[in-house]
Amino acid sequence: VYVAPPATLVAGLLTGDGVSAWAGGAAWAVMTATYLPMLAYYRQSLWLGPLLPVTAVLYLLMTVDSAVRHYRGRGAAWKGRTYTRPEAAPDR
Repeated sequence: VYVAPPATLVAGLLTGDGVSAWAGGAAWAVMTATYLPMLAYYRQSLWLGPLLPVTAVLYLLMTVDSAVRHYRGRGAAWKGRTYTRPEAAPDR
């Protein structure tokens, strides 16, 4: 969802479709504007607002990696160490 506005903007610019480019740019601007109060609250630079789609993609990739690790039976990895997955609680 977060990648759709920038992708629509770029696709509109590349294909010469002004309506798509405008819609993508407007959606990205609204998305950025609604994120600015959170950046201000955490005292972060406001120029980070337009990078919200990048943050969303990174979060998605980390979530998928975690799901794949869980599916393969691996535990979490942190600072070069791998922690085994805890065993399930026995049935009572």
